[in-house]
Amino acid sequence: MDITLVKYIEDDFDSFKRMVSDEETMRFITGIVWTEDDARIQFAAMLQMNTQ
Repeated sequence: MDITLVKYIEDDFDSFKRMVSDEETMRFITGIVWTEDDARIQFAAMLQMNTQ
């Protein structure tokens, strides 16, 4: 099985927000769900890193 990783783009925010606000998913990542504000801050930081 091949896996292709791609960088986030702005259109991915809704999917990202859905993932980080899901309690079952986040218990394996950070242990806490993120608010929409948290998600926006982190997503913006990732988009910024993708431009470097």
